[in-house]
Amino acid sequence: DFVANVSHELRTPLTVIRGTVESMIDQSDRLPAPFARGLQRMEEQTLRMQTLIDDLLTLTRLESPSHQITRNPINVPELLRSIVEEALLIPHESRPDLGLVIKTEKGLIGGEKEIRSAFTNLIENALKYCEAEHAITVSWKDDGQGVRLDVSDTGPGIPAEYLPRLTERFYRVDAGRGPGGTGLGLAIVKHVLARHDAEFQITSHVGKGSCFSCRFPEERVASIPQPKRP
Repeated sequence: DFVANVSHELRTPLTVIRGTVESMIDQSDRLPAPFARGLQRMEEQTLRMQTLIDDLLTLTRLESPSHQITRNPINVPELLRSIVEEALLIPHESRPDLGLVIKTEKGLIGGEKEIRSAFTNLIENALKYCEAEHAITVSWKDDGQGVRLDVSDTGPGIPAEYLPRLTERFYRVDAGRGPGGTGLGLAIVKHVLARHDAEFQITSHVGKGSCFSCRFPEERVASIPQPKRP
C-alpha cells in the first residue's frame, strides 16, 4: 500500500513538471544551446521517472491478493504482431534485426492487458541490450504440452551466476551495461506469468545470446479464429 500510495502522489507533480518542460522545449529555438540540451535531459529523466512509477503501480497491482485476473480469449498472434510493429517504430541508435515467427494460431485465456505488458517487456528488454549486428527472434509455437513464447537473441549474453536474480525488483546485472531501465520489467513478467499458470525460463550463453521462454499449459490455450490478412 505504501508503494502504491507514494506512486500515486508522485504522478500529479511529475505530470505538471513534464508538461512545463515540454512547453519550454517548444520554445527552445530561442534559448542558448546549453539550456536547450538541459531541457532535453530533463524531459528524458521525467519520462524515465514516469515509466518507473507506472511499473511500480503495475507490480503493486499484480502482487495484490485482491487483484482478480480476467479470463478472456486473447488473440496472441495479432497481439504479437501489434507489439513488434510498435517496437519497430521506436527510435533506436543501432537497431538490431527484429523478426516475428508465428507457428500456431492458438491464443490464450487470461488478461490481455497483463499479457501485453509481459510480452512487451520481454521484447523491449532484448532491444535494449542488443546492437545492430545482433538479431532478435520472437516466436509463438505449440510445443505439444501447451503454447510457448520464445524471445531469443544473438546478443552479448548473461553470465550464469546472474540468471537466478534477473526477476528480482530493481536488479540489474551491470548498471553500466546498456541503457538504463526501471529494473522492474522482468519482475512484472514473472508475476504476470505466475497469474496465468505459466513457466518462465531464461537461458543464456556469454557471447552467444539469450532466450526468454514463457510456456503456457494446455488449460490456458484458446482456439481463436484469425482475421484474413492481405
